Amino acid sequence: MQKLAFMKHYQEAPDDYRIFYYADDCSVNLSPHKHNYFEMYYLVSGKVCYFTGGTKFHLRPNDILFININQLHHPVLIDSTVPYERILLHVSPKTLKALSTPDIQLDKCFTTNNFTVYHYPRNIRMIILNYFDRLSVLKEDENLFGRQALARACLTELFVEINHAIHRQFGFSFNSKTKDKQTVEIVRQYILQHLDQNITIDMLAEYVYLSRSSLMRYFKKYTGMTIYQFIQLMRLRKSDELINQGVPFTQAAQLCGFCDYSAFYRSFVKEYKISPSEYYKISPQ
Repeated sequence: MQKLAFMKHYQEAPDDYRIFYYADDCSVNLSPHKHNYFEMYYLVSGKVCYFTGGTKFHLRPNDILFININQLHHPVLIDSTVPYERILLHVSPKTLKALSTPDIQLDKCFTTNNFTVYHYPRNIRMIILNYFDRLSVLKEDENLFGRQALARACLTELFVEINHAIHRQFGFSFNSKTKDKQTVEIVRQYILQHLDQNITIDMLAEYVYLSRSSLMRYFKKYTGMTIYQFIQLMRLRKSDELINQGVPFTQAAQLCGFCDYSAFYRSFVKEYKISPSEYYKISPQ
């Protein structure tokens, strides 16, 4: 898809659809707005907050939004030095209604009561991006035989896939009621994937666009432990797996992010009330 600089907000619905890949290197005029068509928003890159329905959502690359008719919304760039890239698909409500059948309403992803942010697994994202590419090609080739029929078939397949993914709860999603809990889950997953690295609360807060105090409060609320306690516990569990595989204590400690064996030893004794050597003498392998 061809990347374009943002030009304007469209007020009127398209005949069937419009699709754009916008890429901006600096802040653009992103005022609150609404329109009489459905908008599917796919964040490719950028540090962005999205406001709608009186709620602020912190987005991450590959997050997807489905914006309903006349729903007031607007993004705010957190860091204008990071390229802001997104794919926007505008769809006519009449078209989706015409393509729907008794067993599936294709506009359901747009008309749900709670505005929701979706983050799908990579395989589903690749399917969606493939449909975007096909729709872009069809929009550009005005002389293609059967272009409108092919485009409508493509729209049908795309929104069948999307509504199926929502129905089966593939990936994860969050709305105004669950966004804080989901933020904590994102932090948990980040920690689990980076146990071998130096992890700080400031780093995690920046990762999810929260203040240090807010992140610490939410994490304790939804996990029952502090961030530091969680990191240490996960490192100990990972080191236990490695030691049971025959990895020496010192090497296991380093692979799990402990700065040295002494730090590992202190954390181990604090958690298990026994030294590592004594524990593994009595613990079944």
